[in-house]
Amino acid sequence: MASAHGAVSFVSDKVDFLGDKVFLVRKNEISAKLSGEEASVKFHLNDKEELLTTSTVRSIISSTIFGALLLGRSLTEALLLAKYNVENATLHTVNSLKKLEEMARDKEYEVVSAGTAKVETEAEQTARQLMARGKGILAADESGGSIEKKFAARLIENNEKNRRDYRNIFLSLPDLNKYVSGAIMFDETVRQHADNGQNFVEFLSTRGVIPGIKVDQGLIDIPYHAGEKMTDGLNGLLDRMIEYHGLGLRFAKWRAAFEIKGGLPSEFAISENCEILAEYAVICQKVGITPIVEPEVVYDGDYSIDKCAEVTGRILAKLFEKLHEKSVILGGTILKTNMVLAGKQFAVQSTPEEVGAKTAEVLRANVPVETGGVVFLSGGQTVTQATDNLAAVIKHSPVPWAVTFSFARALQDPALSAWNGHNDNFEAAQNAFRARLVANTAVLKG
Repeated sequence: MASAHGAVSFVSDKVDFLGDKVFLVRKNEISAKLSGEEASVKFHLNDKEELLTTSTVRSIISSTIFGALLLGRSLTEALLLAKYNVENATLHTVNSLKKLEEMARDKEYEVVSAGTAKVETEAEQTARQLMARGKGILAADESGGSIEKKFAARLIENNEKNRRDYRNIFLSLPDLNKYVSGAIMFDETVRQHADNGQNFVEFLSTRGVIPGIKVDQGLIDIPYHAGEKMTDGLNGLLDRMIEYHGLGLRFAKWRAAFEIKGGLPSEFAISENCEILAEYAVICQKVGITPIVEPEVVYDGDYSIDKCAEVTGRILAKLFEKLHEKSVILGGTILKTNMVLAGKQFAVQSTPEEVGAKTAEVLRANVPVETGGVVFLSGGQTVTQATDNLAAVIKHSPVPWAVTFSFARALQDPALSAWNGHNDNFEAAQNAFRARLVANTAVLKG
């Protein structure tokens, strides 16, 4: 082992450590070459950037690398442990090598080794941040039609003020960043303001929640394919994405919907929608935005869990085929998908155990390991059903990607009932919302 003759050296204010310069820390990347082995990893301080001084970061990195090499770890392993240590350090504590190795086993971060150094794209960085362990992604992006139905059922007037006040319940939760890494908004919400006068994009960003945007424009009929839909919105999408990036939005979502009935969905409908999803993903990544691709098998149907597994598998296989054809960076792409379960109208409903096993099986068979993450939609499940099924899916891990939830109704419905269009009920609505966040993030932590 050549570590005894190695050195740690930093770009400015060089600090030689045990001889020749072999390590280089430049901004947020550690690169190294030692005895023919090369490795490079990225580290991200995020909100610690103002807490840890440059000298503290250098000290943490150099001591961790040196200790790991002395214990016989490879160069790549040493750099990965240094990355974890600096990212998880506080002003007063760092982690032991044993603890760091436990964290590294989860493979949350990509390590590039053997001379294949690679710069992480903005889309990849955002995908990794969105898939932060123990947090979900809030979907507060109901279209005008969807929110109108919600309000009508409770006799709430569907006007801009009420829509803003409703979404403010969720986006202004004081400890929202404790439970979610990102929030998907509707275009109208992006242009509205929180109570303190900040627009919601800035409001979320300054509170540690990544702002995202729904960009598809709803479902339209596929010509000559009765009963089947495709998603509209590609026209002018590039210009819209450039604007959204300029506004501070860092990820987007596009939904395609598939109903199981008769012989549907057809191969044509699957292929057409997956082609559109892939084109959307390309446009997102061109401007540095992380695409969430959402091919949803609609839950409100009469079909078995096995039929759902078969159709979901076909859709996912075609989706990743199209993403590959268009050279979409999978590490900078997040899949949002339905759980695999029997349709709501089917005579025999699926148990959580069945949902967990089938979902994990289908995903492992069809989702490439390099995908940035997998998030689940609730898709019309009840509040507790979605949480129970999520718990079962987590139970049937490990899977090679980070997994979490991106729920809308399953998080929001109790809050909507508590609020009921009256801001006097604001605190009760936020408490109801927080309770669902607590329940679902508890599932993620086992």
